[in-house]
Amino acid sequence: MPARQQVGTIGALYRFPVKSMGGESLQQVALTWHGLDADRGYAFVQSGTLVRFPWLTARDVPDMVRYTARLVDPTNTRKSDVRVQTPRGEDLAVDDPTLRATLEEAHGSPLHLMRMGRGAHDASPMSVIGLGTIREIGQRIGLPLDIRRFRANIYLEPTGGEPFVEDAWAGRLLVFGEGDGAARLRLVRRDHRCMIVNLDPELGVQAPSILREIAQARDNCLGLYASVEAQGPLEVGAPAYLMD
Repeated sequence: MPARQQVGTIGALYRFPVKSMGGESLQQVALTWHGLDADRGYAFVQSGTLVRFPWLTARDVPDMVRYTARLVDPTNTRKSDVRVQTPRGEDLAVDDPTLRATLEEAHGSPLHLMRMGRGAHDASPMSVIGLGTIREIGQRIGLPLDIRRFRANIYLEPTGGEPFVEDAWAGRLLVFGEGDGAARLRLVRRDHRCMIVNLDPELGVQAPSILREIAQARDNCLGLYASVEAQGPLEVGAPAYLMD
């Protein structure tokens, strides 16, 4: 039996139904072979271009982080409608022409909406970061940081609260909960960060000191990308074990 060590508990879970928009905080969710159902399931795409990264993101329209997407029926993730709360307080269907037109005006070029069965992920279907890491970065720059800036699926509260402990976990297995049906992730590599971490999820304003600190002190990386090794339940408060 492989040795295992409890390294923390799940502190928060997030799903992002629309790429680069704000997402929904979850108490529990099922981990599937391709990650979390409906995570990054929709994306706005720049029309008429053959660039290798066609998705519209907050790098193009910073205000996107202030739009919040949610599933109408989270019990039926594959068929649920998606609604988007705009910064102006409108509650729109994800395919509402008004939403697309607003984003087109902000971006300055045509867009179309795309739905993907396995999600429009940048590198891996899952991402993990320690809450101790986020707190430490905030302390270093003198700014309390909203965890939503980092757009992870799983936020771990590490045993002892230490920062950066997850840096040493790449290549290992992280198991959540107990028993044969426990969810398991393979921690693949460190998460290379971009300017989106600078954006306040409520106001959309930038704090360049955040990415500057990550670049200078952490080789521009924070948290880990992960792939799924076993399906299973994820729940806030569940123990997380690191496997040898």
